[in-house]
Amino acid sequence: MSRIKKSYIEEFKKTLVDLINNGKSIAEVSREYGVATSNLVGWKKLYTKLSPEADETMTLAEFKRMKKEYESIKEECEILKKALTIFAKN
Repeated sequence: MSRIKKSYIEEFKKTLVDLINNGKSIAEVSREYGVATSNLVGWKKLYTKLSPEADETMTLAEFKRMKKEYESIKEECEILKKALTIFAKN
């Protein structure tokens, strides 16, 4: 027996997270919309705003994107440092 994987659009996910953040329980939203509670918990973590500073907010998804970009830039910097040492020897 195979399971069918459901996919949901991002706007739907954000709407359900807003409902949870505005006071509905995860169980209520799960029953009402037929979505697994584990999905709702994950989406809540992903789309709930973080507050790194008093006047800034970002979602976990935005944070993960920034972290990935940071790692890429860090790797590029290391490559440039190695290239600089190679060319400085010549």
